Amino acid sequence: VHREQRQRHLPDRERLVLRLLVEQNGDLLDESVLTEDYFLGFRAKKLGNSVFACCYYKDEKGRREYINTRERFPNQTAASIRQKSRWMTGIIFQGRRLIDWQGPWAERYFLFRDRSAPLNCLVVLGGLTLFGFYLLARFFQWDLPEFAASSSLQMFFTLNLAFLGFHLLARAISVYQVFGLSQVPLIPLRSLIGNFINISATFRAWQTVQRSQSKKERPVWEKIREALRPPPPRLRPRRVR
Repeated sequence: VHREQRQRHLPDRERLVLRLLVEQNGDLLDESVLTEDYFLGFRAKKLGNSVFACCYYKDEKGRREYINTRERFPNQTAASIRQKSRWMTGIIFQGRRLIDWQGPWAERYFLFRDRSAPLNCLVVLGGLTLFGFYLLARFFQWDLPEFAASSSLQMFFTLNLAFLGFHLLARAISVYQVFGLSQVPLIPLRSLIGNFINISATFRAWQTVQRSQSKKERPVWEKIREALRPPPPRLRPRRVR
């Protein structure tokens, strides 16, 4: 009782840390999962803390500091796929097994968005394949099937391109606000490379889960520290007033 009374006078963040340490037998982060920070947020909410999305904060001079991932990322394809497959395994497969569908509709949508990533990758793969075939058919003047030449499919392609343009525009605005104009022209190329890495990482994460289940072992993260790219010297976060 005396310990609980002392904890009431602690700041919220320190009280949360103590409760997590007690709940997890002295471990702040759960080492049995591959995305500890993801599960930490759900455990914090389960303990009664307020969890919300925050895209920026203001520093001591009142300037916006955007909250984003500025860490180094692997500069090799295989290492990038391994890193992304770790997130896929932890958030999608382990998250679906360890975190129930819970909370209000907004939280359930958050879970659905994360767990539908494998389906999204399959849709992207199919869409890119069909679009590539469509471009080749137009270039070489192949005879298209009747349904492929219909106005409905033409409208579908146009609408899809419009959504793609909106996505690239939103991404360009976000990148410009954080890193400036120099990184914006690379967005279309990075989007294509990112799709390839996401699709490959999804299949790799599925294989990792199937292998761990057959061996009755938990998935293990493969370290990729040796493949990290040093941060570019001229790339500095852009401050926004």
